[in-house]
Amino acid sequence: MLALNLAFMVVWTVLDPMYWKRTQSCGSDEFTSYGACFVGKGEMSTFMVSMVAAVNFSAVILATVQAFKARQINTAFSESSYVALAMGSILQVFLVSAPLTLLVHDNPPATFFVLSGIITVVCLSVLLFIFAPKVHAHLSSVDPESKLTRESL
Repeated sequence: MLALNLAFMVVWTVLDPMYWKRTQSCGSDEFTSYGACFVGKGEMSTFMVSMVAAVNFSAVILATVQAFKARQINTAFSESSYVALAMGSILQVFLVSAPLTLLVHDNPPATFFVLSGIITVVCLSVLLFIFAPKVHAHLSSVDPESKLTRESL
């Protein structure tokens, strides 16, 4: 998946790179403007966005299938419920953030804030749903006085 994403991004950058566009704000003087990077102007950008989205969406589908297959594994070794919770939280973030991003696309500071919030919430939700149960299990199995695990006693 990493190799495919890297290949698609390199081809996209070489064939149809992003471009910088400076825009005057509506109703302002000639000195007030803002700039932003935009996706390339050709059809190659549309194709590459769809290819990257297809690769990443297929990874989510494969993870869902594997989590479904592993649902009967002993709870001590099973993470399928946590993977499902992480994917559900990502879906919630994207359902809320898509219209919000469309609403603020004309305001660069608001766009930056919304996109930063999306990245933060997605990363934290994945990390917390995957690692918080492991940390909790580790801390609950350690005896604070002897520093030995209960299983080793």
